[in-house]
Amino acid sequence: MNNGFRQRGFSLPELLVAMGLGVTLLLAAAQIHTSLLGSVQQTIAEARVNNDARVARALLTEAIRSAGFPGCHPRLQQNLTVDDWQPGVPAVGVDAGDGVVGPRERLVVRRMRSIGMFRVVHQDPVQGALTLDRPHGLESGMPVVVAGRGGAVCLVFRQAVDDPRVLYPGPGPRQINRPRDAYPALTGPVEVFRPQRRVFFLAESVGQSDQKSLYRRRSDRGNRREALVEGIDDLTLAYGIDETGDGAADGYHPGFQSTSPVSVVAVDLGIRQALPIPGEATDGGHRQWRTTVSVAGRR
Repeated sequence: MNNGFRQRGFSLPELLVAMGLGVTLLLAAAQIHTSLLGSVQQTIAEARVNNDARVARALLTEAIRSAGFPGCHPRLQQNLTVDDWQPGVPAVGVDAGDGVVGPRERLVVRRMRSIGMFRVVHQDPVQGALTLDRPHGLESGMPVVVAGRGGAVCLVFRQAVDDPRVLYPGPGPRQINRPRDAYPALTGPVEVFRPQRRVFFLAESVGQSDQKSLYRRRSDRGNRREALVEGIDDLTLAYGIDETGDGAADGYHPGFQSTSPVSVVAVDLGIRQALPIPGEATDGGHRQWRTTVSVAGRR
């Protein structure tokens, strides 16, 4: 039956043209999506790199600035140790393990770290033994700094007994402190400090064998290796030495002997970061920054 209308579809050339246009649009959309995705990934990667840089700088800067912190003002310290042990000395760079100061990719800092506030419940007026309100966790023989009366009294000694609630500045059975006829009165709250040695170094990353990471070891944490920041390729150190005694750096040296470690007053710090390309295993380049940090802990 013919109703007077002819039904007509698309011809083959028209279908091919339409399909070609559709494929072209899909490819263009895919390219735009891929480009946008790559841009977003690159932005995220750069943000992560910038954040890692801030973290690395903050950790290293804080360590250098607090290096040599003796627990209280040096002029107020009463050192009772028979060997005249000095809190926080050497402040920067000396490694007792290998005797080398300032090796490349390694930063060693020392300070006195507060373990908290305690309350003195009793003091022996003769031996000066301080009975605290809770255990202090310091083993016998460890150097200790105790600051009380708002920092006006500061005792430096070696813990001479094993009692976990008593700090004993007397000579003890090993004669590790100087005898004193009288000890400064300490009552109420006191702050207790113990030595801390921190070592910052670079090593292979745990998750990516082609990258390095910044690690830290802390003596009061069992010297366990702590992963801090990934993607740190290089760590360079130059030490500002005070040769005239005026407190200012007279020159910067990449390495120096341990004869006068307390003369380090600043550290010139350089870090090189890898800039990864999203989706690729190879590095896309590096970013470098340098800064000079003063050793403020001993002032």
